[in-house]
Order: sequence, then structure tokens, then C-alpha cells
Amino acid sequence: MPPRASRSLLIGCLAYRIQENAYGGLSAAASARLRTIAQQRAAKAAVSKPIAPQLAPGTRLIRQWREQRHEVTVLERGFTYRGSHYASLSAVARVISGMHCSGPRFFGLKPRATARSSTGNGP
Repeated sequence: MPPRASRSLLIGCLAYRIQENAYGGLSAAASARLRTIAQQRAAKAAVSKPIAPQLAPGTRLIRQWREQRHEVTVLERGFTYRGSHYASLSAVARVISGMHCSGPRFFGLKPRATARSSTGNGP
């Protein structure tokens, strides 16, 4: 249990534990089915959503921002911008824009998020 678990989470966990003690836990078949579903979802997420764009060291990223040209060079570990080293592209984007934003999106490596369906049935 997380050290700062919310009250509602603790109540839910205790309620489940009481029911488990009274009626027994999940059957082996139900546990196996839940494990299979979790593995399928994890595999699908890993394939469909790359964690970060793969950039070769030496690649230069150029962005025009507020009438200034900004150039970032990709390193083996991190990025350089105007003589300083940064661990993430988002840190560079924060320095340039002055606000928190997605580095890959700021430099055009990742498309903007699309609006959800107006029917509410979208993911």
C-alpha cells in the first residue's frame, strides 16, 4: 500500500479484504484471465505508443520561436542547447518557451493530441 494512500483507496482495499476472508479470493481461472488481459494491454501499449522518439546522436533540431532561431543537438545521453546540457527535450523546451510543455511536441517530433469524439465514446 502506498504510504500516502487516500482514504477511499484504503476503504476499498479493506472492503475487498473482508469479502475475500468471508467468501474466498479469486478463482485460479479468474486470476489467470485477469493476468492475460493485463499482459495483452501492456503489449499493445508498448507497440502502439513509443515512449520517446528515437533520435540519432548528432541530430540537430531547429525551432523558430518568437522570432528567434533555436538549435538543439542530440547527444548519446541528453541534449545540448546554447552550451548547456539537458537531460530531456522537455527541459530544453521549458527554457526556450518559459513554460512546461512536451519537448517532442514543441520540436514537431510528435503530433498534437487530437480532440476526443463529441459522442464521448472515444478512448
